[in-house]
Amino acid sequence: MDKIINKLISNGFVKGEQKIIDIKDLEELTKIILLLRSQQIEKGEKSPFLKLVGSSDRLDILLEKIISNKYVKENLKQILGERYLLMSPSARFSDEGDSGLEIHQDAVGETGLLFLLTDQKEGQTVMVKASHRFPGRISNILSWGSKKLINIISSLYFSITGNAGDHYYWFHKTWHGRKPNTINGESSITLFFPFFPFAANRFDIAEKNQSSILKTRNQYLKNIMSQKIPYNDKVLEIPICLKIEKFDIKALLNINFIIFLLKISILEVLFSPVRILRLLRKIKF
Repeated sequence: MDKIINKLISNGFVKGEQKIIDIKDLEELTKIILLLRSQQIEKGEKSPFLKLVGSSDRLDILLEKIISNKYVKENLKQILGERYLLMSPSARFSDEGDSGLEIHQDAVGETGLLFLLTDQKEGQTVMVKASHRFPGRISNILSWGSKKLINIISSLYFSITGNAGDHYYWFHKTWHGRKPNTINGESSITLFFPFFPFAANRFDIAEKNQSSILKTRNQYLKNIMSQKIPYNDKVLEIPICLKIEKFDIKALLNINFIIFLLKISILEVLFSPVRILRLLRKIKF
């Protein structure tokens, strides 16, 4: 197991070391997505998300280049196992005035490839180091997890920064969110490629992918976004992305996890009045 995977297991996210797309393709990819974004806005659609697959043949080829890159495939195989399912990828835009997104967690086994389409020196996406080691999913009940407070607790999280073309691998169990965009006139674009191991048997995701599958003529994307045969995880070796779902007592020996526990304990005490106010709002006098 190489250092990239070891760091992912330790922190819940890791920056890739190799460039996975050349400059010419990156510039073309950016141009296509910006055009699609302008068309989306012209239609009056205000969503910060844009589905990508099937929008154009050339875009699909460029998406294929990213996820079929030799190094990406090697790392995804170590994380997800031999076979895995791609959930329809999307571009996420953070424009000036974007309100951000509260700290949260996603589905069991979900693992992401995050690709920076633009330079992000400040970083809009944030992740809480070693939080994936905490058992279960409790981020939705944190007293300090709202997007209104996310800038106040900057000492807790790690901002995903880098240059256009950089990429990260991450477990979606890791507590993550998005900072409000308060940078005057600055926008950022991030591409999200969520994956599930076949061992998770997420046929619902494969079904939701059908609209994108029908739109694209790219056979590679069609195949990687489909799963028709159930997988018996009793026969297969459990992939890393599912192993981390269970609490490992050895995590208590990990310095990052110990620091994480100390920080969230302090924050829960400091923001306990916020929790009390939320409870009072729910009480009908």
